[in-house]
Amino acid sequence: MMDCCSVNGLAEEFNRSYVQGELRAYRRKGLDKRARTLVEFLQAQGLQGRNLLEGGYGIGALHLELLRAGAAWVVGVDVSPFSREAATELAEEMGLQDRVEHRVGDFVALEGEVAPADIVLLDRVICCYPDATALVSASASHARLFYGLTYPRNVWWIRWGVVAMRAFLALRRSAYRPFLHPPEKVKAIVASLGFGEVFRSRSGLWDIVVFRRQAAPGA
Repeated sequence: MMDCCSVNGLAEEFNRSYVQGELRAYRRKGLDKRARTLVEFLQAQGLQGRNLLEGGYGIGALHLELLRAGAAWVVGVDVSPFSREAATELAEEMGLQDRVEHRVGDFVALEGEVAPADIVLLDRVICCYPDATALVSASASHARLFYGLTYPRNVWWIRWGVVAMRAFLALRRSAYRPFLHPPEKVKAIVASLGFGEVFRSRSGLWDIVVFRRQAAPGA
């Protein structure tokens, strides 16, 4: 297993205390509006028999809800071993452990070891990764049908918030840094791999975008 902490300090930032807090929140309230929006759109497209791949799955709530909505199987990749602990615990609670494989590692580094899936999701993940080109290219190329993303809105007050957060994290001596990658750049990468945008919504700080494959890369 690779050193997960080497990827932008993610395992340090999203530690056991953080993921346990996420678990408590999910058990009290279920999915938040952003994640529910993704589930509802994908469910409307037909989930029966579809397999999923989720990068940066956190506690696994999003892909577990998609399994409950009809999806067949999921593979999740997350750099934090604490996320795997929490996601495994939640899958067992929901009786879905036989339909889930949780892996620990950097999606980009593991790209060649992960099989393609009908649906690939990165929910609140791009903003945590330094190299958007590498992450989006690696993950989108694995999507046979749908590719879903959520990322922070690119507006002035969120840009200032990211700057302030980075300064605070530096003072705290955390290795983690958030990023606000240009949405136009992300969309261009996805389009170059043969996808077209089919759904867009917004929930609070987050833009929600789903692409559908229209052609093989380079076609």
